[in-house]
Amino acid sequence: VDWEFISRISADTSELCGHIVDIVSFGIERFVPAFPVLPSAGLPPHLSALRSALRRAEKRAKARSSLVCRSRRLRREYKRRLRRFLDDKEAAVLGRERGLYKLVSSSLGRKSGGSPVISGATSEGETAQLFADVFSGVYSGRETSPPPPVLPLAPPSLRSLFFTRESVRHRLSKLKPKLSSGPDGIPPFLVEGLADELCEPLHLLFFAILASGSHPEQFLRARVTPVFNKKGSPSVPSNYRPVGFISTFGKCWESMLADSLADHLECSSLLHGGQYGFRRKRSRE
Repeated sequence: VDWEFISRISADTSELCGHIVDIVSFGIERFVPAFPVLPSAGLPPHLSALRSALRRAEKRAKARSSLVCRSRRLRREYKRRLRRFLDDKEAAVLGRERGLYKLVSSSLGRKSGGSPVISGATSEGETAQLFADVFSGVYSGRETSPPPPVLPLAPPSLRSLFFTRESVRHRLSKLKPKLSSGPDGIPPFLVEGLADELCEPLHLLFFAILASGSHPEQFLRARVTPVFNKKGSPSVPSNYRPVGFISTFGKCWESMLADSLADHLECSSLLHGGQYGFRRKRSRE
């Protein structure tokens, strides 16, 4: 992909981010396998034993090249038996009531439940609208800007931010794979695995954000999930709290921006010595 050309023909950061998301989403749809890989705890004893033997063979093959063929045979046999086990498990689950939902939930490592039953809602759309009304009513816009902080001395200003491809690649490689994906559907574990390939387009995107001073629209959207507070009735929307999942690329951008601002504040001695919360190597307690 000629990322430099795509960056030049993009009208703004939203269009550039859209091109990146579309290309990555196309790669996911075409090349990423869709069948679930069960954790070790979900494997039957014969598959667990075969996988242990495969791991031992692979370790020995690193020391002795004559054992490479044996490890390859074990790997082919393990994949064949695992595929048969997954097919049988999928067929058994789909044959039961709500089988598809339970299959998806098990592949995601979640307990099978269902959408929350809210009083007064007769469809999923009405349920979502009730949650939206409750969550949006909690927040209110600020009418006036807060007064600027009073500092004893004229602090040095942060005149510019500069990100390199290597710094972007390092940030992508540090993503937590278990985090959920945002509205774009790109999971963090895939971005982490493609850090070497995605550092170039994201570096161009971050540079365009700094040059234009505008964020992509994709970074301003979130997928909101209601989480029950375990207090009161689960049929009341106000007993839930909203948890928002933003774009994985937006997480990387915010993280790099926060680190740059924190480094500037630390190096310029703009933070009080008694400020401990949310600072490196300092406990809030």
